[in-house]
Amino acid sequence: MQWSEIFVEDPSIWTHGRIDLTDVVDGVLLDGVMRIAGELPGNYEGFETRMRVEFYDETDGRTRLEVFQWLREDYVSPTENGWGEAFAKLDAALAA
Repeated sequence: MQWSEIFVEDPSIWTHGRIDLTDVVDGVLLDGVMRIAGELPGNYEGFETRMRVEFYDETDGRTRLEVFQWLREDYVSPTENGWGEAFAKLDAALAA
């Protein structure tokens, strides 16, 4: 899976992402290597990390996701912010 993102606040900031999945269990697990390149916000450099997403059925009919990444310490906070933005966009798209 690949994607590109241009940041509305500053169009000179852009990223290209790619995830190469190494383990997929339908409805249960996505595991692989994520690579991010480009001009990242905050002058961060591109990086590579292992990423794992686990899916759990909840009793109320919803699905809970647990996302794990192995990152350098200085990349944890901005990555958490990025996931928060991504899930907010997903919530908005699902509500539309």
